Amino acid sequence: GDCDVDGDGFSDAVVGAWFWDKAPNNNIGAAYVVFGAEDVEGGDLATPADAGAARIDGPNVANAFVGFAVACAGDVNGDGFDDIAISHYTAEKAYIVLGAENFGSPDLSNLGDRGYEIAGAAGGGANVGYSFAPAGDLNDDGYDDFAIAGVVADTQGRTNNGRIFVLPGKADASDVVLPTDPSAATPALLVLDGSSSEERLGQIARAGDVDGDGTDDVVLGAYTATPHGTGVAVPGQAWVLFGGGAASVDLAAIGGNGFSIVGSTRGRDRLGISVSAAGDVDDDGFDDVIVGGDGV
Repeated sequence: GDCDVDGDGFSDAVVGAWFWDKAPNNNIGAAYVVFGAEDVEGGDLATPADAGAARIDGPNVANAFVGFAVACAGDVNGDGFDDIAISHYTAEKAYIVLGAENFGSPDLSNLGDRGYEIAGAAGGGANVGYSFAPAGDLNDDGYDDFAIAGVVADTQGRTNNGRIFVLPGKADASDVVLPTDPSAATPALLVLDGSSSEERLGQIARAGDVDGDGTDDVVLGAYTATPHGTGVAVPGQAWVLFGGGAASVDLAAIGGNGFSIVGSTRGRDRLGISVSAAGDVDDDGFDDVIVGGDGV
């Protein structure tokens, strides 16, 4: 989708490079913002400016793997510049980097008013920041909201079922801490829990308006899900969650909050490895979704 981080009217792109090295450490990771322009040309990212890009380095710590997941998050602070999300999931955190007219190369170790950290509580072990997605303005407060996944979170008495938080946009750059305890108060607008152990709920995307009620919906994926029982290996599963519903949804009992799509009983479809909006493919007034299965 559109991602204009410097407000010049051209869409930009954010790209992760999670094995990037910076002496003396290997695999600290980085993200590149590739700026749109009237005339776009390629170039060597060894010198980012030559390629019309800016590099955001991970902290100089070996094997940090910053940039495993990146995304445009929308305009989360409502200042007219789109913002980006960058993962540091080995440290159970992620960064929101705020857009600006002079974007530069913000320092993730000292973002100041250029962004903030999102952290899982100490000892959480959920791989917070495995994936992100923009969510639009779900609470209609003028700030774009975004989703962040903790792919191996343990919730609802399950192991590695995964949890997705949809976090509200906000004007300030204060850090956000996500709770480990599933019953604890959370800063999230919406909390989604994977339906079974080892499901690793982690994929999310905007779905458009699937049920035609005027409210945007989301599509979720968990490619290691076993909806037919453990005797059928990783068929995978996806869900469409209707917007405007409950603030906390256990996907094992989605009820009227949406519906699920399950991989075949032949097994190993790995349905839900990727999910996306598709627009209104059959022109019936209801938006449609795409669900990938890479193991068929």
